[in-house]
Amino acid sequence: MRTITADTWGIAGPTFLGLFAVLAVAALLITALLRRALAQGRVDPRWEPGPEELGYVNGNALQAVAVSLAGLRAANAISVESGTITVIGSPPPAPSELTWAVYQAVQQRPMRALALVKERSIAPALQHLRDTLVRHGWLLSPRRRNAMRLAALPMFAVLALGIARIVAGIDAGKPVGFVVMLTVVVGVLILPTLVVSPRSRAGQSAMARTRAAHVRLDPRDHASAASAFGAGGAALAVGLFGAAALWSADPALAAETDLGRLGGSSGSSGGDSGSGCSGGSSCGGGSSCGGGGGGGCGG
Repeated sequence: MRTITADTWGIAGPTFLGLFAVLAVAALLITALLRRALAQGRVDPRWEPGPEELGYVNGNALQAVAVSLAGLRAANAISVESGTITVIGSPPPAPSELTWAVYQAVQQRPMRALALVKERSIAPALQHLRDTLVRHGWLLSPRRRNAMRLAALPMFAVLALGIARIVAGIDAGKPVGFVVMLTVVVGVLILPTLVVSPRSRAGQSAMARTRAAHVRLDPRDHASAASAFGAGGAALAVGLFGAAALWSADPALAAETDLGRLGGSSGSSGGDSGSGCSGGSSCGGGSSCGGGGGGGCGG
């Protein structure tokens, strides 16, 4: 005589699978909507980022430093040989806080570009630059980025439910293959929510508009444009278009350092003392700046 065992948790397998799928979809939608709202942000229309800020938003701290170096090179303030950067002249007029910090660091001790990014003396300038971008809405604050990660809690709850059902189903001797598959799918969908871009959606849109406004500096369309606008143009081109612009504006600097592998114009992972381009001044190319149990299938 066949023994009929009770359904796990009193819920038939197919019924549980249907409910689980609905919960998973609902959790996914809730997470997506929350993350989208949290990532939106709002840029300050009265503030224009300079080349270094644009470089940080478009890439990271290395790209911001590369902007400063490009400006300094265009002003004949530094030279690079075998990857080592040294000071050979004066910085451009009214350098930004980051450009001045980079210049002083290299002046004290010639060093490579990657070492320069980790130099403690320029850390305050980079932090000020990040804070400025957060304050004006181009980057998300650490608190906002943490909130975006916490927005995935509904999906984690569904994942925990699936794991609990699997354990209970195994203990009851029920087949759990389908619920395992659905739980794995939920787990896979959670992974992207753990990565949060530092850029706000508004900041990404503003970056796209800025690139469009300075398309003449895009080396993919204008081979020698970056080097034709002086120190400010070279710095701005590198900030907006990354490695391609650096190779166009200063092939020697790109070849002699690791800066030739910077992020491109699509963007990858982003203070001012009041002078130069970094802060609130225009980012125009002519400036002087340096730079996220029924059916037995559901346990």
